[in-house]
Amino acid sequence: MVNSEMDILREAGFDVEGALGRLMNNRAFFLKMLGKFAQDTSFGKLRGFVESGDKQAGECAHALKGMCSTLGMSKLSECCAKLQYIYQGREEGDPEQVFAEAVLEYNRVMAALEKVLA
Repeated sequence: MVNSEMDILREAGFDVEGALGRLMNNRAFFLKMLGKFAQDTSFGKLRGFVESGDKQAGECAHALKGMCSTLGMSKLSECCAKLQYIYQGREEGDPEQVFAEAVLEYNRVMAALEKVLA
């Protein structure tokens, strides 16, 4: 990846340096993992669980939280953590409202990935 791609990710709020550090500074692997995230269906599954009130939303949010954290998507990871804690009963909150915040972050992330992975 060239610097302009890294800049696109930074501008979109990615913690590029943190992600690369977790991935042993392997930019090619980082790009590959971003591509896998872009094709992953977990966010759609989370949407279905939240909309139906299914408690599996907590487990799904937990998995997404880790994936997002590893790839430097800090704000999306934080949204997923909030959802996880709400469904686990560790935090009070409206899961639909928190999910709406997650959707905004997810859309921002995906827009950046479209530019970088094109």
